[in-house]
Amino acid sequence: MIAVKEMMCPNTCINYIRFQFYKLRYNSIADKNKIIWVETTAVKKALQDEKVKRFGLLPIMDGDWDLKTREITSAKVLGIEEHYRQGVPWERTKLFDWYAKRFEKELLILRCKNLEELKYKYETDIEQLYQNLKTNGFLAPSEQHPDIDVIEGYIDRNGQFLYGSNGNHRLAFARILGIQKVPVKIKSRHKSWQDFREKIYKEGLSETDWDHPDLQDVLTFKG
Repeated sequence: MIAVKEMMCPNTCINYIRFQFYKLRYNSIADKNKIIWVETTAVKKALQDEKVKRFGLLPIMDGDWDLKTREITSAKVLGIEEHYRQGVPWERTKLFDWYAKRFEKELLILRCKNLEELKYKYETDIEQLYQNLKTNGFLAPSEQHPDIDVIEGYIDRNGQFLYGSNGNHRLAFARILGIQKVPVKIKSRHKSWQDFREKIYKEGLSETDWDHPDLQDVLTFKG
């Protein structure tokens, strides 16, 4: 056990301490590995503040970070729709036009050095991801499949889901394939929403609150 603790990276230790702190403060703190199944149509906005994305590892965050959002109409979504719905080759999509501009500023994109390597990656790895989702749908991490990567997101002060930075392709594929719900791992919740969860924990739910996917564990807490 000592050897394991000694091998833990500083960020892991800090995040563990933060989580333990919030567990002492809130009875309704969600498990840090909790997966929420969110309706695909409910994911409408993405978090824009890159600083929050990089440091948004705190389970609960106060402030106005959740107000800095953008509509999910990125080049990636448009490019994927062009390719799979209209049959446009990857290299002629708006997505690859966008990648070409990014290559002028960055050395690597998705571990690729140029558009040719990126095209190959889309024709192999990304295509395999698409076909897998088309055949099997979305799976959440489990004991049998602990390494499944899921979409990451946030919850704002009003309980609305904000898209993060991990899972652009999968979210776009879900929309194209008509998949109604996707598994989302919540990186952070706004303090106001967490305070509401705590109130629900102590006072109970009204009928209108029952269907929110981030309140189901609060009901479990209540037994």
